[in-house]
Amino acid sequence: MFRANLEIGSTEMEAVKARVDKASAARMAKMVAIGGALLGILYGYDNANAGAAQLFFVDDLGLSSGETSTILTAVPYGILVGCILGSIPTNYIGRKRTTGLVVIGYIVFCLAQAAAFNFASMLVARVLLGFVIGVSLIAVPVFIAEAAATAKRGRVLVGYQLAGVLGIILAFLVAMAVNNASDTYNWRIMFAVAAIPAIFLLPLILKLPETSRWLMMKGRDAEAEEVLRMTEPDTDIEATMADMRAAIADEASGSLWHMFKRPFLRATIFLAIMGLLIQLTGINAFLAYGSIILKDMGFDNMQSLAVNAAINFISFLAVIVAMVYVDRWGRKPIIMWGFGVMAIGLLMVAVAFYSAGGDGEGFNTWQRILGIGGQTIGMAAFNFGVGGTVWAWASESLPSHLRSYGATILLAFDLIANIIVVQWFTSLGDAIGMATVWLIFAVIAIIGIIFVWVFAPETKGRDVDEVRIFWENGGKWPKEPIPAGANLNDLE
Repeated sequence: MFRANLEIGSTEMEAVKARVDKASAARMAKMVAIGGALLGILYGYDNANAGAAQLFFVDDLGLSSGETSTILTAVPYGILVGCILGSIPTNYIGRKRTTGLVVIGYIVFCLAQAAAFNFASMLVARVLLGFVIGVSLIAVPVFIAEAAATAKRGRVLVGYQLAGVLGIILAFLVAMAVNNASDTYNWRIMFAVAAIPAIFLLPLILKLPETSRWLMMKGRDAEAEEVLRMTEPDTDIEATMADMRAAIADEASGSLWHMFKRPFLRATIFLAIMGLLIQLTGINAFLAYGSIILKDMGFDNMQSLAVNAAINFISFLAVIVAMVYVDRWGRKPIIMWGFGVMAIGLLMVAVAFYSAGGDGEGFNTWQRILGIGGQTIGMAAFNFGVGGTVWAWASESLPSHLRSYGATILLAFDLIANIIVVQWFTSLGDAIGMATVWLIFAVIAIIGIIFVWVFAPETKGRDVDEVRIFWENGGKWPKEPIPAGANLNDLE
């Protein structure tokens, strides 16, 4: 009788422990999701913040047109360096500590922007902020992907992307809220507001554990097991750890040098050109200079900011649609449609500027509608067909041991093109006319359609490891079905 009661008591205790473990895992999942969303908002907010704030800080700091372009380009320069170096702290000191340092960097350099008193101080603050953002682009997705429970990982990563678009909208709403304040401090408020989510985020990051995968990379298996039991109590711990060991060993077999050898040299060139095409369509001109473009059409500050907020809300909806349909329609058709519809939007903006003479005073109602419509279509098409899809697609276009290097190459060339567009957009417009600039962007979008159609692999319905065969076969899928267990594991 005593033994039976003891067994019943033990069973009840195990059941209570299981409920406690599940409740703890649920709380941890919420913390990861909230943390990811706040980081996404921070990144998105800064993407649009300087573009909106330039309505005010240019005159207050007495900046020239060239200095303004340099200020707007400073963050992409910093991002480029941060992305190149970001894997060092992420792998050396850990995902959690690197993400914590990123959050502290956001706070410090957002406030430094707000306190800027001349061109040099603003430039330094924005370059360093860009560096922090660059590191975050490497560390944060990895931290979220590894910290989130497997069943919720996709949802959390999508939340991070959507939060980025919400951050862009928030930047324009904050700008609208301070529009009527004095130009000597309204832009300072806009920059300082970016530090608020980071301040709330820091204690949240400190409460999260280091990821089990990083702990295993460092040989700390006991701690990794403890974290797994905390975050995924329902999983088979031993099997999960065995899978992680295999994946870590597979990734260690690759190197950046393999990206410049056959058969993957073709993939490297493809990703580099793709990175250039994404930005040379001028999409970031809309973000960096969207408010100025609308002012050129004859809108005042408040109208420009409100229209930009509405355009980015439509882009937000486009991201949601892309997430729903990307697995049904395939990556390649969505990206081709994205470039195609972008070309239509860019041509609409070009026609609006050409017919109005591009001087701001010549825009009538229909030309404004055409220009706004083109900007809306262009940004929505980018977010639907290119902006989000291409990154998921790039991650599928290489074997697992080279995947991170491929994403880095795509991002590096994306940033180089971003720097070119933001730095030279206004100067090129002054030299050849804004209508011609938008026409060039439209032509590049059409080139993007052709490039994707001819050279891109369609990964829909294929195992991610099959993609090696595409590159080994000269950039095309074999006519015969790919046999199970084909040679996929060792580089030649």
